[in-house]
Amino acid sequence: MERFDGEPLASRAPAAHVLTTGVPSFYRTFAELRRAYPPAALQTGMAAWAFLPLIASGRPVGTLVLAYDRPRPFEPEERALLTSIAGLIAQALDRARLYDAKGELAHSLQAHLLPHTLPGSTAWTWPPATCPPPKGWASAATSTT
Repeated sequence: MERFDGEPLASRAPAAHVLTTGVPSFYRTFAELRRAYPPAALQTGMAAWAFLPLIASGRPVGTLVLAYDRPRPFEPEERALLTSIAGLIAQALDRARLYDAKGELAHSLQAHLLPHTLPGSTAWTWPPATCPPPKGWASAATSTT
């Protein structure tokens, strides 16, 4: 994860390339990945990769990187399925960000619009001494027992 986080979008790395072009990339073997991206370093135990753009509302929000422990043919059906899954993940991320933004906005509005302290009270009592009790209610002051 550290390798991809903060990667400049101008780099030729597959994750950045997929994010900027919006076109998924599939590498069946490390040799294919190395041909497309010569600086690639072999990851221990990884033999095939899929780099999928996460696009929500027509804009890129990230890249999904899947690594497999064996070479993989990535048949057209699998590519279509992975691309669909990436679309669903992108929508979920977009909704989560929107939810967070709404929560932050509500918190900010409350913090700025509500008073910072509550007004002082004048030792209110209920019922007020000047108010007779409602009909049918008994009060301790008028009880005859």
